[in-house]
Amino acid sequence: MSTDRGASDFVNLGRLKGNMGNQNYLIPVGTGLTKYVTVLKLCRTFSVLIGGVQL
Repeated sequence: MSTDRGASDFVNLGRLKGNMGNQNYLIPVGTGLTKYVTVLKLCRTFSVLIGGVQL
């Protein structure tokens, strides 16, 4: 989760659990859901943004 598409301020929710169907991720207690309004999917190996969505 990030404050913007640039990932200047983000909370890492961990590795992807799969690429099909629904997945659930725990959001750390105290994370401001009004602050972190974007979810990004990043390939760390190649430092490439694969996709993102604004909540």
